[in-house]
Amino acid sequence: MKSIKTLSENTKYKALFSDMTPMEYILICIPFTMSIISIPSTISSLIVGESSNNIFAYVFTALVFIFGLGILFLLGIRWRIIYFGILLGLGVFLIVFLGKPLEYYPTSDRDSAIRVGIEAILNGEFPYYSKTDLGNAISPLPFTFILYLPVYLITGGHTFFMNIIILCLFCIVLFYNCVDSEKSNLVLPIISFIILSDWFLLETAINSDALNSGLILCMILFLLPDKLPKQKKILKYLSIVPEKPKRIDKKIIIFTIAFGCLLAMRTYIWLIGIVVFFYILKTYGFKNSMFLGLLSICIFLAWILPFMLQDINYFLNVCPMGINSSKFTEWRPYDSIHPIGYFILYLLNTFLTFGATNSIIITVFIVLFSLLLGLIKLENKLHLLLIMTFCYLIFLFFYLFGIFYSIIGDYVSIAVIPFIFAFLYCDMETKSKEKKLNQ
Repeated sequence: MKSIKTLSENTKYKALFSDMTPMEYILICIPFTMSIISIPSTISSLIVGESSNNIFAYVFTALVFIFGLGILFLLGIRWRIIYFGILLGLGVFLIVFLGKPLEYYPTSDRDSAIRVGIEAILNGEFPYYSKTDLGNAISPLPFTFILYLPVYLITGGHTFFMNIIILCLFCIVLFYNCVDSEKSNLVLPIISFIILSDWFLLETAINSDALNSGLILCMILFLLPDKLPKQKKILKYLSIVPEKPKRIDKKIIIFTIAFGCLLAMRTYIWLIGIVVFFYILKTYGFKNSMFLGLLSICIFLAWILPFMLQDINYFLNVCPMGINSSKFTEWRPYDSIHPIGYFILYLLNTFLTFGATNSIIITVFIVLFSLLLGLIKLENKLHLLLIMTFCYLIFLFFYLFGIFYSIIGDYVSIAVIPFIFAFLYCDMETKSKEKKLNQ
């Protein structure tokens, strides 16, 4: 007890031993409650297969969880550290229960693609010649294999365990950065809204690496300043560079290297590259940003080129670039969509009929959209996260009308995670208004 008392007096851990508020309890329970409601119609067949016993097991666990937290709260056991441990433990349990570490989901090959790619690399082969267990091409970019390689070697080929590692790292990083700040009361709700929502359960069940990419992105965003320095105005509404640029420090160097690695994991990370660069430009000025941008590109190329040079034509035109650009080559048939979407589908079939070039056009559109928002309204990390969310929502909108619409649920997390993470910075708008009123 003495050691616990000493720990509770430490500034960094003080918030963990403070009481959780009733609002935090309600927010924690909301996503799990919604997941229970959505199970019969949206995720039962995908998450728990055809077994009604598994559906019962999940719903039973959810009800026990919500009821148990309520009992603890009413009994006066309200230390945040207890609920933090319960949430993290439940998240790990759900990953194991739904993801089944020693099995592979029969209709998804996300985990298989990474495993097969790593095996090819260890055998000295070009990974993109290989096929997944379902006979599909491998779409992850090279750094994905490098990131998962240690877990593959330690676990004897079960890359699934990376999901547990990334989740634990995310929760710890979130706690470490927020526990002694005004945002401490948001730590538990944010963890809950990520690990207890039905989209998390879906991606966990198919062992999707998209979830890990989103969590890693949010973790490294802590390395960026929360607010931008005062900007030089161009015309009336536009701003590009700060009046007094910040100096380059260790945090931004680490972020630049990590973001370069992320760019070499999945192509959809490229969609937010321009708005991230703009945030850096508005913080560190033109010269520093050019250096940081080139550093990130060099890191990206360092992972990409050794693989691409093995077969340039295959890498660019077949796999992985070819398979990633094929998502919008065709649009879904009319009989697969509700009549409310007919008009949009008609426009797409009329104006976007360029095959693989459709992906380039859509990417350019998203980049220009983020560029415009970055010029007009990018003042703090809240704006950055919301612009990221908007970019991915546009991507998901087009994906909904593409020929691979049936697996759109696999990518929901890329938009949801930055949106949930934006909760941490909602107070910035209020503080900005108060600052203007005081001036």
